Amino acid sequence: MDSEEVKKSAETDGNITEENTAELSKPEAAPSQTNAETENSAAEREDAKPAVGDTEHVKPSDGQTEEKHEDAGTEKKDDISASGESNKQEIDLVVKNEQEEDTKDNKQQGDEKAESDKKEGSEETAKDDTKEKQNGDAEGAVGGVDPRNLNGKYNHVKSENLEDFFKAIGVPWLVRKMLKRFNHSTEVVQEGEKFDIKLCTGFMTKEWKFTVGEDFEEKPMGWSNDLVIVHSAWEGDKLVMNSVPKSEKAKSKPMKITRHLNGDEFTMVLEVDNVVCTRIFKRKKN
Repeated sequence: MDSEEVKKSAETDGNITEENTAELSKPEAAPSQTNAETENSAAEREDAKPAVGDTEHVKPSDGQTEEKHEDAGTEKKDDISASGESNKQEIDLVVKNEQEEDTKDNKQQGDEKAESDKKEGSEETAKDDTKEKQNGDAEGAVGGVDPRNLNGKYNHVKSENLEDFFKAIGVPWLVRKMLKRFNHSTEVVQEGEKFDIKLCTGFMTKEWKFTVGEDFEEKPMGWSNDLVIVHSAWEGDKLVMNSVPKSEKAKSKPMKITRHLNGDEFTMVLEVDNVVCTRIFKRKKN
């Protein structure tokens, strides 16, 4: 019976005896364990400790955990860096290919543009030439007369260096004096590029029949019977005839005759050696 039970029994009975008092005065004894129980507890505690070298149940320290995390992070960074380097190389390759394609396309476009500009420039030049010619024709067409239409009859008005010209082509002195006394005239019959031109000098008439652009042979002006080859062409609105001796032994000389119409004024310029003779004619009124 423990002290509590004794106390309660004494209180119940109302009698506290010396024995009860002695019983109450005794200290409570701590629960006792047998040697066997003590040994068993110690054995159980030993079993709970992990064996030497057994790390399965050992909880890593904080330092070990951080080190593992750092190692894992380093490996991950290395993987990302390697992946990034590979991606960068692929991007650089793609950019290089695109730049080469752009360069090739730009060169091709540049060549095409240069060819187009060249073609457009040629077309513009041709248009400008045509426009300039039309403007020149319009300026020369005084009173609505086409400067290339030389049709008509014209009376002589005046001449410059006529006698020097006659001397240069071998006309004798007496004939030169007679030619200066007569009234001169010229007549042009034109059908497109075909011409029949007559120059009347009083007692003699010189005639040219030709088609512009086609060479022909004739006897030259003057007293020479040598044949010359004549080439005709338009230079703007001027009809130009150049003659050269057919034979190297001929006595005739190269000559240039230029005819030009400005309204009703018909101009004839004759050139031989260093002599230039200008003759002015006026259109005859009907």
